[in-house]
Amino acid sequence: MACLRLGGNRNVILLFVAYMCMNYTYYLLSNWVFLYLVQERRGGGNEHRAR
Repeated sequence: MACLRLGGNRNVILLFVAYMCMNYTYYLLSNWVFLYLVQERRGGGNEHRAR
């Protein structure tokens, strides 16, 4: 029952939202940005292939 009381606490909800925003930012920086930079800087890898 203590968990149910914590879920209704405003500070716990705000802490949860802040934690989710932080993790979403980390996800973007660790996954999406790497793939974006590889594709943009190398053009998908087509320019660096041996002819």
